[in-house]
This record gives sequence, C-alpha cells and structure tokens, in this order.
Amino acid sequence: MKKIIYAFIIALVVFAVYKLVSYKPNINSSLADDKADIILFWGNGCVHCEKVKKYIIDNKIDSKLAIKQKEVFYNKQNQMDFTEITKKCTTLTADEKGGVPLAFSNIDNTCISGDTPIIDYIQQQITKR
Repeated sequence: MKKIIYAFIIALVVFAVYKLVSYKPNINSSLADDKADIILFWGNGCVHCEKVKKYIIDNKIDSKLAIKQKEVFYNKQNQMDFTEITKKCTTLTADEKGGVPLAFSNIDNTCISGDTPIIDYIQQQITKR
C-alpha cells in the first residue's frame, strides 16, 4: 500500500514540475495581422528574441500596444508570413531580412531588426501615446 502512495506522490510531483517548466506566457496569436500595432517575428531558441519577448512581458507592453507574435522556426505559415513581410522591408539589408527578431510596424509600415532596435522602437511608440 505504501508503494502505491509513494508512486502516486512521485507521479503528482513529476506532473507539477512538468506543468511549471512547460508554462508559456500568453502570446497574442489570435489578433489579426492588420489589427496589430506591431508583428514580432521570433524563433524558438533565439536568445535575442527572448530578450524582446521578456521586455514585452516584464513591462506589460501588450497592454499598451497590440503586438502579435509569430514563431518562424517551426511554423510554416508564420515562415510564409515572414517572407511576405520582409518584401516590404526596403530599408533592411539582406542579412537583416533573413534573421529574427524582426518586427513589422503597422503604425508606420516600417521593419525593425534586432533586439535593441525593436525595444527602442517600442519605447518610442509608447512615449508617443
């Protein structure tokens, strides 16, 4: 009987740890692209992308700007959307167009590449409001 109880407790602990480790913050993927102020293209495992996403979460930016986040490493549709958006990015180099993080602003139809420029741009947009 004790073995069953121990097994149950271990299973419960493993399940709880799994849920905590696999928790992902709510990202706005249901927002239509044309309704978003900014579309953030990011990749799973990208350190620079995580910096931007952490900034958005820590500063509650999604309550101030409508930001749609699209993961492009593992999502084919988001990869196609990324390719289409980068065609609009006439001021970026070919290297900048091919990498993440990349943000497209519907506010002024601009593309921003890199973690620090994206964070700076977000701060500027919030200051303007």
